[in-house]
Amino acid sequence: MGTSLCAPRQLDNNNNKSRIITSSSCLSNEQSNPFETSFSKKERSCLRTTFQRLSDPKEIIGQIFVDIVNDVCPEFKRIFGVERAPKAAMLKMPKLGGHASRMADFIEQ
Repeated sequence: MGTSLCAPRQLDNNNNKSRIITSSSCLSNEQSNPFETSFSKKERSCLRTTFQRLSDPKEIIGQIFVDIVNDVCPEFKRIFGVERAPKAAMLKMPKLGGHASRMADFIEQ
């Protein structure tokens, strides 16, 4: 799903030179899109068993979300409404905590 949407389009100029047009919402290289990866049966079972071995997967996923918001992309603080919250209390905020919880539930399925 989405492979044709994520592939770059090519337009021909009057000079018969082609250029690649990409948008910011799509990845130009299909190999680097993590959502297009199809796992083998062995990889799926390995992921499932490894995920179940974690002591508290929701807490770990929440900490990853907090690290992303703080370190990798601090402009997300305003989107999730945690711009003034300390790092320890970010998961208790409704928007960020809800997103982390939904992501953990999605991975558990």
